[in-house]
Amino acid sequence: MKYKAIDLFCGAGGFSKGFEMSDKFEILKGYDINEEALETFNFNHSAEGVNYDITGEVPEELKDAKIDIVIGSPPCQGFSDAKGSRNVGDHRNNLVFHFIRWVKEINPDIVVMENVSGIMTISDDFINDIENEYEKSGYNLNYSILNCAEFGVPQKRKRTIFIATKKGYPKPTIPHPTSKKQLNLLTKSNNEYVADVLVGEAISDLPSPTKNGISNYDIKPKNEYQEIMREKSNKIYNHIAKEPREKDMFIVEKIPEGKMYRSTRFGEKYVGVWNLFQSEFTYEQRLVLWFIARHRGRKAYKATDKSGPDYIKEKTIINSFKKQKVLNEAAKYGFEKVIDEGININKDNIRKLKDKGWLRSKDVNGEIAYDLNSQSGIRPRYMRLNREDKSNTILTTDFNAREKLHPVENRGLSLREGARIQSFPDDFIFKGDFKAIAKQIGNAVPPLLAKQIALHVEKFLEIENEEAI
Repeated sequence: MKYKAIDLFCGAGGFSKGFEMSDKFEILKGYDINEEALETFNFNHSAEGVNYDITGEVPEELKDAKIDIVIGSPPCQGFSDAKGSRNVGDHRNNLVFHFIRWVKEINPDIVVMENVSGIMTISDDFINDIENEYEKSGYNLNYSILNCAEFGVPQKRKRTIFIATKKGYPKPTIPHPTSKKQLNLLTKSNNEYVADVLVGEAISDLPSPTKNGISNYDIKPKNEYQEIMREKSNKIYNHIAKEPREKDMFIVEKIPEGKMYRSTRFGEKYVGVWNLFQSEFTYEQRLVLWFIARHRGRKAYKATDKSGPDYIKEKTIINSFKKQKVLNEAAKYGFEKVIDEGININKDNIRKLKDKGWLRSKDVNGEIAYDLNSQSGIRPRYMRLNREDKSNTILTTDFNAREKLHPVENRGLSLREGARIQSFPDDFIFKGDFKAIAKQIGNAVPPLLAKQIALHVEKFLEIENEEAI
């Protein structure tokens, strides 16, 4: 027997796909208002994807049907740290409560609601309101942040999962990650997946992208993950990638695997302009670039009192290199010889960087001030994935060649590569133009995470059914 499910805010259907892959659930319908995503949903599911605004009334047919489980992902833009918007009054946030209203009227036995991890920190009152609404609707609730990388997905994507069971059913628990102790025991046949899948393991069997996105497999699968992805497909679809703009290629081709060209961040995975283009600059110019990147957000150095980063006056840059604390900090970032030999920064060092396009400038109260520009790694990300690591979160914008890059080729990720990193099997074919498909992939619940959740919550239904016999 398969349990009956509906998917609210279904998008392209990653959540539904995972529940179907568990072989325990039948998706009856999906509801969304995005026509392009619904076209993808309907192409890949036997269930009907319905264009319906969930802020409206619950269809009578759902109230009368026996639905075992409601799953769904109320839009997350109001919560996402990635968007920089964390407004508890955002009208989109209210969709969570429309979701719970539908749950109350449909009265399923189990509910699974997914959202970004940022929902947990937006407001204690907001989370309390969610808990109270489920309680008033007759459900026990449990929730936690899960990392998709621990559930067979080659991506460090954190999502908050809410699981609710109707009162009278077992109280909900959260699924445990696929443990490393299980690795040697896992096979495709027992509905489990190996936890640690790396980017290279996920996409290394794919040939180069094509203009129409369709190609043949030209090598055999190299591992179990690739076998699973290819199991029901004899061709590759949606394998289209964007090339960098000509003026960006000189940056892209220099970025090492696993690194991000971001001069304004510091750490092992970031590479600054003074190192990426080391041969282009004098030692003094490299120091100027580092100094601006490191100090542009510090109040003592900014040209104005505005919040956030700002330009730094030319005089401030020059005089700062006479301070021992600046020299000591520079030494920690690879400029050790300034301690013993000192440094003489002058106007020419700075102005030549501006003339060659590495800095931007503005007049501040009659004085010239400087900041880094896009060419110098202030933005966007220019992140090259690492074959020996998991990807970070796949975003809707990540198929732009100025965002995520293929590990070894000088291009953006293809749509299919992104789908693989999201754990969509190759027989899942996306519909729409490039931008629409990128949005569908970036917004989706990874199917393998959804599958593990499905296998977990099915146990609550089994227990109730066994007790009823």
